[in-house]
Amino acid sequence: MSKAQTQPAFDAPTLLEQVADMDIQELEDFVRQLNRMIFQRKSADNEFRQRTLLRLINQTVLSREKRALYLRLVKKLEKDTLTESEHLQFIQLTEEEETLRNERVQMLVELSCLKNIPLNQLMQDMGLQPVGHG
Repeated sequence: MSKAQTQPAFDAPTLLEQVADMDIQELEDFVRQLNRMIFQRKSADNEFRQRTLLRLINQTVLSREKRALYLRLVKKLEKDTLTESEHLQFIQLTEEEETLRNERVQMLVELSCLKNIPLNQLMQDMGLQPVGHG
């Protein structure tokens, strides 16, 4: 059984040899076109990554059921009526929420970098409020 080997449509050394024969104007035009192609690909990748991050950010929250349970447990904690098993559930949900929040912040930071705006501005644009402590 023989392996079919595929070769790229061009190889860089051959392309550079061909480019070396261009006059300055042709070379400058070629570089401009190449830069335009690079920019378009980066823009497409950037936009795709931004959409992906937005989707993932929206997924980094507790499910409705877990959020409702968490809120019930908070009320019981405030009344000092948590059982030991409920306390363990509360700790587990708190840790899960913290992990999700950390992931969300990391993604928000990346998104703000991709959009080239400060994190606070991104959060304001998205209608997000920072979580208060206290």
